Amino acid sequence: MGMEISVDKDAKILKVKVDGFPTPENAQGVLNNYHQIVSGVNAKENSLLIDCTELGVFQQESIAILEKLLKLYMEVGFKNIVFIKSKKSIRQADIWPIRG
Repeated sequence: MGMEISVDKDAKILKVKVDGFPTPENAQGVLNNYHQIVSGVNAKENSLLIDCTELGVFQQESIAILEKLLKLYMEVGFKNIVFIKSKKSIRQADIWPIRG
C-alpha cells in the first residue's frame, strides 16, 4: 500500500492518497505515522481529503487497523472530512460502519 500526503495551503486541505493492496503490516505502518501526518496542520482550519480511488481489495486483517486510523482522523477535529471510495470491488460491509 502506498500513500502520498500533500497540503494545499491556499485551499486549506490535507490530501491523503492511498493506493495498492493494504496488508496488516503496511496498514500498521500508516497507523504508526499518524501523528507525523497530522502534526503541523491546524485541523480546525483545514479539511481532510482521503482519496482511495486506487486502493485495492482489503485483507481481512487490515480492516480493523484502517478503521482505527480513520477514527483517529475523525477525532482530530478536521473542519470537513471527504472520503473518496475505491473504484475496486470492495464490499461496503468490509469497511463500514466504523465501529465505536
